[in-house]
Amino acid sequence: MTVKFFEGLLILVFGVGLYSVFTERNLVKIVMGSNIMKTAVILLLASREYASELQPAASLPNGAYVEPVPQGLLQLALVIAAATSAMALSVVGKVGRYYGTLDVREIRRLRE
Repeated sequence: MTVKFFEGLLILVFGVGLYSVFTERNLVKIVMGSNIMKTAVILLLASREYASELQPAASLPNGAYVEPVPQGLLQLALVIAAATSAMALSVVGKVGRYYGTLDVREIRRLRE
């Protein structure tokens, strides 16, 4: 599997997440769509780092190399994505308990 094919596939996965965010009416499914989008972006960044032709920061004796900064940033992005997902799901739970539904249309109707 080439890197370009993988990147195209990740862009398609991002599109699926975006479609889910804009078309779903259930708040949990909207949060899941945003999780799909976050994961696609993180994997796309990881694939770009894998395919880069830059010189390594530290070379190992056998010719392998390690670039710690992008890996650390991607790990930080994963932690932030998990934290925002947890916060979003806790807000969805509170909204569900308060309004008795997770349907966006029903919540909008009940607010009026």
